[in-house]
Amino acid sequence: MKLKNAFLILLCTLLISGCGTIKSAAQYFKIKFPLQTIQITSVPDANDTMPTPIHLLIIFDKDLLAELGKLSAAKYFENAQQILNDHPDMLEVHSYEIMPGQVLPEQFVQFRNFPAEGGLLFANLVAPGEHRIKIGNQKKLKLRVQKNKINIAPPLNSKP
Repeated sequence: MKLKNAFLILLCTLLISGCGTIKSAAQYFKIKFPLQTIQITSVPDANDTMPTPIHLLIIFDKDLLAELGKLSAAKYFENAQQILNDHPDMLEVHSYEIMPGQVLPEQFVQFRNFPAEGGLLFANLVAPGEHRIKIGNQKKLKLRVQKNKINIAPPLNSKP
């Protein structure tokens, strides 16, 4: 009986100390790009009442992230297929199209490679402009397509 109790005490001690070790490891290997979901809403007069193609790029290479982060949406969409052909293992493209006044419900964003360096979002709007957003450390991305621009809704816990 004493041996059984000693074994249980040892097992509990290992489990308790193991939890701290697991937590420390998780903090050490911080996730650079924690995006989990995206939701897209569009105002009724968005993009001059035209459908809006949107590409969410998940990028796994730091240099490619910097390079693509310099492109306007027009330049990106003009070269999108070639960019993907040139870097098939360094990025993923999640494509969406939203109609004016439409709400696309929250969707899970799953990427095949891990960890990602970062993300970019391009919207192919009729109006001139960059129409590119670098995605930060949001877990839940809420994109709004406006008449002539796109923006990200601030997280609920952000300060004004």
